[in-house]
Amino acid sequence: MISPHLDDAVLSLGATIAGAVRDGADVRVLTVFAGDPKAEIGASAHDRACGFATAGEAARRRRIEDRDALAVLGATPVWLPFPDRDERGAGDDPAIVQAVAREAAAADTVLVPGYPLTHEAHRRLTGILLRYGALAGVRAALYVEQPYAAWRSLSRSSGPLRSWWQSLRPDTPPSLAGLVATPPIWIRAGGEVGDWAKKRRALARYVSQLPRLRRRPFLRIALHEAMRGGEAVAWIDR
Repeated sequence: MISPHLDDAVLSLGATIAGAVRDGADVRVLTVFAGDPKAEIGASAHDRACGFATAGEAARRRRIEDRDALAVLGATPVWLPFPDRDERGAGDDPAIVQAVAREAAAADTVLVPGYPLTHEAHRRLTGILLRYGALAGVRAALYVEQPYAAWRSLSRSSGPLRSWWQSLRPDTPPSLAGLVATPPIWIRAGGEVGDWAKKRRALARYVSQLPRLRRRPFLRIALHEAMRGGEAVAWIDR
């Protein structure tokens, strides 16, 4: 599974990961924007708000949290040292594509962010991976991103009950145009009650991130997934 940041995989597919591991799968979570633990430059505004002075300090702490969270689910973390917010724009894109392609070649299935792709880094990552063939020859699927899908549903939920229910249904982000052959068909991903309990425990390991995840993310994600029948993926037709 490909995670843009050090928490996206667990937020989005924590129960599915736990279920896959329970069924005997070897799950590896590749975080692309895991940061450089040796970086001495000043922390971004986001990281400063989380209490970090340097980018390296943020990367070190968050990698520890990610390792602990994935251990709860039984998955293995793999981290790439690309910065969380690259002010140089697309300068790292070729290196990202090459690094992800190398890791993906050893996988049976790869999952990438697919909805709602409102976060710039998520949109950029999925775009370059699909556009430049990083997943060529690999069985691949998109996944619904949390907490962004839950937030999007809430922002679109005014009006009658029918409109509210439709707001929970993932659509096709415009940024996927030309990257997939057909509109995604979203299906419920795996997971049992115990897997959701593991997801909740795993999310609690991201201590530095919790104050920045507004709107009570655990409750809102749980409500969104309960109404839609769980986490969701869509196989890519290319």
